[in-house]
Amino acid sequence: MKFPRCYLVIDKAFELPPLETLRKWCQSYEAVYVEGISEFDDDLHMQTVDLLKIHDLIEGSKREDVQLVIFQAAKVESMLLLAISGHYKKAYWADSQENLNEIFEFVEGLEQLEVMEWACSRADEAFNALSELVKAKTGNPLSGEDAYWRKVSALRHWGEKTEAELVLKSIAKTMTRAGVLIRFDLEGQTAEVHDAAV
Repeated sequence: MKFPRCYLVIDKAFELPPLETLRKWCQSYEAVYVEGISEFDDDLHMQTVDLLKIHDLIEGSKREDVQLVIFQAAKVESMLLLAISGHYKKAYWADSQENLNEIFEFVEGLEQLEVMEWACSRADEAFNALSELVKAKTGNPLSGEDAYWRKVSALRHWGEKTEAELVLKSIAKTMTRAGVLIRFDLEGQTAEVHDAAV
């Protein structure tokens, strides 16, 4: 599939038309790819997995009930937006193979965020257990690092974002041009039209 590529995230509840009709809605010269409907393609499957990980990061969700439509174009056509009205979530872009490789590398790096979140959670649990043990034996909980651990605990329990999460989300939005519906910049212009969710 040629570039630029749009990765359109929509509700899984939306019943897609036949692929040829969908291609016409997208006004794409090439076939569109929808996981589970199109003939399986390993490369496009991996792109689906990776772009949905980025979508989860940007939207702050985990595996919404969504589907991804991949097509070659420089904009999301108004006919397509009208057809999926109420089911549209977000559009993402890959401009070139180099940009797509950069996205793949970024997603591999996101695993470190998951490791950090897991480690913070386990460290918080361990500190609380140790503090309870010390309190049971001495009558006083651990206090030397208490402020730090309260902050870690708040991050985990109240849904606040760490600096790493916020920075990675910003990078992901920029790298994939999240929410951009028309890529005027690919035609030598600088304006971009964004969706309301950005």
